Amino acid sequence: MDSAVSDEPRDVAEDAACVGQDNAPLQFDTNGMEGIEEKKLAGSKEELPSWMKSKLPGVKKVTNKERRRRQNQHLRRLLTPKNAVMVINEMIPKEQIANNFKVEPNPNKHFKQTTPTYCADLTIDGTVYQGYGENKLLARSAAAEQAVRDIIIKKIKKCAESSTEPAEEEPLPMIQLASFALHKLFSEWEGEGYKVPLLRPAAASVSDSESTQSGPVGGATAGAVEHKPSKPAKIKTLPSNASTMHPCMLLAYMKPAQEYRELAVDGDKPQNMMFTIGLVVDGKTYVGKAPNKREARKAAARVACETLFGVEFADRHSENTPRH
Repeated sequence: MDSAVSDEPRDVAEDAACVGQDNAPLQFDTNGMEGIEEKKLAGSKEELPSWMKSKLPGVKKVTNKERRRRQNQHLRRLLTPKNAVMVINEMIPKEQIANNFKVEPNPNKHFKQTTPTYCADLTIDGTVYQGYGENKLLARSAAAEQAVRDIIIKKIKKCAESSTEPAEEEPLPMIQLASFALHKLFSEWEGEGYKVPLLRPAAASVSDSESTQSGPVGGATAGAVEHKPSKPAKIKTLPSNASTMHPCMLLAYMKPAQEYRELAVDGDKPQNMMFTIGLVVDGKTYVGKAPNKREARKAAARVACETLFGVEFADRHSENTPRH
């Protein structure tokens, strides 16, 4: 027992003496970690373990072109043209908008109206926005556009005044703003006579494009629509009384199944409103403008008939009615 007790301090003392004589720090074996670090610092060309490699095998750097393509694809899913009513419903709860929207007929006492007009009142935060239109949808759109304008401007002012936006404050609705801007831009282009195709839903854009590219090689996919070649339409002869016919009736006879599209509505009151109607015939857009939709459609059909068939209408400046 005595020898065992005396041996223990002697071993510790010998170790301490060895350290003191060499004046070197103690070195510990950490399962080869120190040797690996020395090889790495010395620039050794030996292969490092897989867990120390900076890049995984087979991973390539994303190019700027691919990054932009992914960004555009992501934005395409988020941004679609939306009118003012759709945007205001996304910015404010639909229940609140539905309760604050009031649409009533707007009789005018000063002059006789050829078509009925409506007035829409939208109340948001105590502010009343009024919009007028020939139908309830147009009146709602006019009132909603004014509300969207004021809400966006208020939020932009708040963002400009405070550099850091508070966490409890709702952020600027950039997606809704961009969607409404696209709608206004496309409407302006169509008002100038350019045909803007309607964008497909964002969820089906990628699959639709792939199925379109595959065509007959890849086969028909689920939900794909097959476009059968249409039969050539019979060429109709121009009626002898074409110059005395109503432009819309003449166009419907010569080119049936044409669709009129409302491109723009200018003005905030019935007496100074101006409607822009577009008509697409054989891939070309014809535009007509008038104080009401009926005259705007008539003007668009008149331009189309004069351009396509060379018809010179007898009563161009008077109200034209169908004659038989």
